[in-house]
Amino acid sequence: MDRVLHIVVPNITEAEEARNKRIGGDGPWAIESYLRNKGVQMALQSFQPSPGDWIMHSDIDELPRASTLAEIKASSPSASSSSPEKGNNTELQTRVIHCEVFYYSFEFKRAEPLKGPVLVQFQPAATGVDPNSDEPVELNDKGLRVFNKPLWEDWPNQGKDLFLRNEKYSYVGPPIDVPKFVTDHPDRFAYLTHRYKVPNASFLDVPEDYPSLV
Repeated sequence: MDRVLHIVVPNITEAEEARNKRIGGDGPWAIESYLRNKGVQMALQSFQPSPGDWIMHSDIDELPRASTLAEIKASSPSASSSSPEKGNNTELQTRVIHCEVFYYSFEFKRAEPLKGPVLVQFQPAATGVDPNSDEPVELNDKGLRVFNKPLWEDWPNQGKDLFLRNEKYSYVGPPIDVPKFVTDHPDRFAYLTHRYKVPNASFLDVPEDYPSLV
């Protein structure tokens, strides 16, 4: 806990909401865009990283292996090797880690990995750069960002997404590549590794007249 820096982001203003609708999308995506951008700005101001420090931005469930991070760090130029006084203008690095995505358990896997954590080596912005300036994005006739996503599809099998998103998960059999803590406690985490032994992946239909919790 002593390594956690808590950042409390202020409530979004009308101006910020309008801006983040353009860059992040309408509805809750504008709020998420604001929280991410504002949170990162405030964290950098509080923590004050040094040039060359690695910064990772990710969802809370996107956890890269420590060995992956060590390999990235070892294969990248250090801040000292890119400093102007040493006569070397090597660019500091950016990396995107692709994550395998599982659903229900480690037996149901997304066909394609997702782009997960983004890692960058910190470098102070040039004098006069506005931290609120945005990269150009494609806008529709309402002035909102265009996201090129396929139409939702309904998957009538066990790999169906519970929220009807355009996600396809295929059964890949008994899992192999799982966290060691899971394999060390097989009884505790049987639902993550042995759903294939239970009909319908251990899901049960709820009767329509079941009392609502809402």
